[in-house]
Parts: sequence; structure tokens; C-alpha cells
Amino acid sequence: FFSSLVRIDDDGEDEESSSRPRWVFTGVLNGWPGLTCLELVNLQVKNRLPAMWSIIWSVDKDGRQGIMPHVSQRETVVWATLRGAPWSSHGWSADSPGFLFWFESQRQFSSCPRVTYGTNILKQTEMVVEGSSNIAICTHVHMLSHRYANNNKPETQKDKLTYHSAVLLEWNHGKYTTVVETAYQNGLSGFGGKSNWIEDRDDETMPSSLYKAFPPEMIMPWNDKASEIRCIDIPASNLQEFKTFVNRHTGRKKRFLDPHFTFSHIVRLAFRSKVHIVQFLLNYIGRDRSYSEMKRNCQAFAADFCGFLAGKRGVVPFHPINRIEYQNRSHFFLYDSHMYKKSHS
Repeated sequence: FFSSLVRIDDDGEDEESSSRPRWVFTGVLNGWPGLTCLELVNLQVKNRLPAMWSIIWSVDKDGRQGIMPHVSQRETVVWATLRGAPWSSHGWSADSPGFLFWFESQRQFSSCPRVTYGTNILKQTEMVVEGSSNIAICTHVHMLSHRYANNNKPETQKDKLTYHSAVLLEWNHGKYTTVVETAYQNGLSGFGGKSNWIEDRDDETMPSSLYKAFPPEMIMPWNDKASEIRCIDIPASNLQEFKTFVNRHTGRKKRFLDPHFTFSHIVRLAFRSKVHIVQFLLNYIGRDRSYSEMKRNCQAFAADFCGFLAGKRGVVPFHPINRIEYQNRSHFFLYDSHMYKKSHS
């Protein structure tokens, strides 16, 4: 760890900022490719008596004085606090903000699946659309809610009340559909890409096609206090084929339990191409990327998204418990989240 720390001296405009060296971890932390280039904030050691943690180095005190981070050999348990760059609170890279990714597993002109994230999805989609009359238009929207199969283990009371909701989009080309959902940030990239919506999820001989497509900067531990939006293209060309897929994977030793299709409607938005859908989703996740089991969860997102695309009032989360604190936020899809920063107020 300490051999991978690099001192960086800020070249600030004033004397105070230019005299604050920083120590940046440039290696790969605990084998996670996405955890790199992290600034060391402090070092703590665990005392024997009393059994408490105490700070032995901090960037604000020792770092300001130019003291190199270090620990003595007698310190056996050390806790390091690190932080990412400011842009990491808005996306997986500085040049493509937005915690939204699209897994294109059904690419027309390539056999290689691709994961694109953030605003780069817009750029990639616009490149495909330019000069082509085959623009993907979203035609129908559906909501699916289900419990998770638990490999035949007894369900707890919480398990019986926990339903995941996802949205299925149909397109005018009829070649594939897209599952859209929200869940823990890095919940798939940090868990081997084991998505319920891909056929090779349970292949033990090699990583899943989704995991192999993830860029390295996305592979890091999941965060259950923050969310991401996932768009996953699947071979089913319409709702009936998707239902066949769900039924095939329903059972206590499979993936789904008690699936319900509770909403289906045409998409009535005037602007409903793939580029438009991507922008709406970026707006939504940009306004609030927090996650909570009762308020900002998959069911709340599914209700917001279905109601927005269909132009329908009264679309609510699937389970009555999740309706208690539900507040419709469909307007989040419409407005540029960057325009809500203080500099634009």
C-alpha cells in the first residue's frame, strides 16, 4: 500500500493552496480495478487499551506539513481512509458523468457485447443514428415485479415482502427488448455481472458476458446507499417472449418467484427514440442517486418511469408497503440535473 503512494504538490493560484501536498494511492486496492487513484485522508491504528481507534496521520494536519504517511512496525492493525476525485460522485469517469449503463448484447453489426455508461451512451447512440433511417423508437412499456428465488432456502418474513420491479421496453424494430431497472450502485459490476436478465448468469466455467463487457473502472464494491440505472438488451423481441423467459426461470431453485405483470401501455411521449430515453434516464439519476429500501428503490423508479413513458396518472409501486412513503418524481426525467447546481440557481 505505502509503496503505491505518490506525492502530488498542488499548483494552486495562491500560496496557501500550492503548499498542500497530497498523497495519492496509484495501485489497485484489494484487487478492484475501479479502486485506484484515491487520495489518502488519514491513517488510524487500533489501541489495545483502551480498545479504540486513534488517528496517527491526517492530510489536513500532517500532510499540510509535508510529513510522509507512515506507520511504525509495532502497529499491527491500521485503518486507511481514502477518497476519490470529485468527479467520482457523478459517474465512473470524469468525461462521462451519470450512473447509468447500457448493456448492448444484441448489437446488429458486431458479435461482441458492449457496456457503455454515462453521457457516452448518448455519443455512441448518436453515432449509430447519424446517416441511418433505422432509428430505434420505444413503442410499449411494461412493469414486472417478482420476489427473488433463494435456492430453495426457507423464506424469511422480509423475503416474502421484498419484490423487485423492472421495466421492459419494446422497440419498433422488433429485434430485442430492453430491461430497465435501478438497484445498488455497482451491484452487478461488483458481483461478477450476475444479472437475472442474461442467460449465462450461472455459467461456472467463465465470467458472464455482462461481466466481461464491463470497463475496468466500473468494477468495484457495491454501495447500498447509492443507486444506478441499468439498461440490458435481451433477445426476447416482445412481451410474450419475455414472459416465456421469466416463466422458464421461475422456481425456488431458479431466479424468480411470484412474478406479476401489473402494467402495460403504449409509449405516448412525442420524443421516444433511444437517444431520448437515455437522456431522460440521465436526468433522473443525476437529480438523486440515493437508495433506500422504502423510498428510493426499484419499485419507486418503475412506477415513475412507466407513468412518465405512458403519460398515465396513478401509477404506483407494486407492493402496498412501498406506497406508504412513495412520492412521484416523474418530473426528474424532464430536466437537466446540472441546471440544479447552485451556480445555476
